[in-house]
Order: sequence, then structure tokens, then C-alpha cells
Amino acid sequence: LAFPLGPVAAVPLPGNSRAIDIEGTTAYLAQGSAGLALVDLTNPLNPIAVGQFSLPGDCQDVAYSSSARTAAPIALNQAAEARFLLVDLADPRQPDLLRNFPVAAQFVSEAGGVYYVSVNDQVRMYDAKFVREIGWLAAEARISGVLATETHIFVTTDSNLSIFQRGLSAPALLGRVAGNSA
Repeated sequence: LAFPLGPVAAVPLPGNSRAIDIEGTTAYLAQGSAGLALVDLTNPLNPIAVGQFSLPGDCQDVAYSSSARTAAPIALNQAAEARFLLVDLADPRQPDLLRNFPVAAQFVSEAGGVYYVSVNDQVRMYDAKFVREIGWLAAEARISGVLATETHIFVTTDSNLSIFQRGLSAPALLGRVAGNSA
């Protein structure tokens, strides 16, 4: 069985794709100044654009919560200030902006109905269903990436990778791996 090298299908979308999250057969794309796009991937050889939502600012990153049926894009406003947004996608053809959190957000990940949003040297946690901040954890330096899984939160900085246990009332640091300083 041979797999083709290169694209097998394409769907025209406005804007420039900056980030993607996929849940089931739907792709959620951060499309820069064009906002948030939803693409049906049921047939990967024939993807279908099913929704487009303009956002205040330039959409840089996105995560999706299947339990709350919301998306959490990160957008830069006119003053280049990042914002964490929460968009209701109960009806993907009629997205609705639920909340605009005025935090200097950089990256977002989702697991178990919680959004993990990097803000400078912190990861702030937001309940996706009840649209509120529920906690935070500290990193040693400015965060360069965050990834949440069902069991762990991985936080990268320029100098290390920190691993936290998820699912506790307060995530517990399990360990750190130092980066190469050379």
C-alpha cells in the first residue's frame, strides 16, 4: 500500500492558517485576520468548510473542548495585545463569542473540559463549560509552549520542559528536564 506524498485535498479558506486543533472529524483553524474556521474532515479527500467566524484581532492559536462545545482562540488586537477568547460552537454554523479575557495569552491547549492558557510565566486554567478561571500554575520563565493531555500538562520555556500531574485540584510538578544551554 503506497501513500501519496504531498497534498491529497485542499479547501480554500480566507486568511493564513496559524494553528489547528482536530476533534473527531472537525478541524478548528486559527486563520490570522480571518478569525476562526471550521472544516469537516469526514472525507479527507473532500474537506468541506462548514463555518467561519470573524474575531476581534489576529487569530494565532486555537484549542477545542468537545465536552463544552467551545473553541478557545488566542487573538492579537490592534495594539498587538493578545486576548484569550471563548467561542460557543454548539451550532458550528452560528458561532457566538462568549467571552473575551483581557490576558496576555500566547498558547492554548485543552484537556478534560479545561483550557490551559500560557500568560508570560504562568499557565492559567479556565473551565470551558462555566467560562471562568479556576486556577494557575507557575513556570520558571516565559512560556514557549503548553500541551495538556488527559493526565499531564507539559510546559516549555527557553530553558526547560516542566511536567505537571493533571486532574488534581492544583496540578503537581512531577519534574523538569533542563534544555541544552550550549
